[in-house]
Amino acid sequence: MTQQMTTKSGITINPIESIQDLLSGTSFQEDRVAQGHLTSLGEAFHEIGKTAEGQVMLVAMEGLAGQIRSESSFNDAVKVCFRLAKKITDNPWVQFGMFI
Repeated sequence: MTQQMTTKSGITINPIESIQDLLSGTSFQEDRVAQGHLTSLGEAFHEIGKTAEGQVMLVAMEGLAGQIRSESSFNDAVKVCFRLAKKITDNPWVQFGMFI
């Protein structure tokens, strides 16, 4: 089963492949447990992306990402996403999941 999905604007992404790329050069690169957890997150992202709500989420994320034009605006985007997660819930596990 392919893990690729296409957004409404036509961008094709593969969350599993992207997550594995993120591990490169980190302490998680050889950590099989961390790899399993990240793979599970990628699979969940893929399943959510198939739904109407998931497509709304992807379009919104794509719109926000389009505003990133520099390292400074990237840092601002991360800050905004983290603040949003903190406002939605006080549970740190849910905040982390939402932030990711």
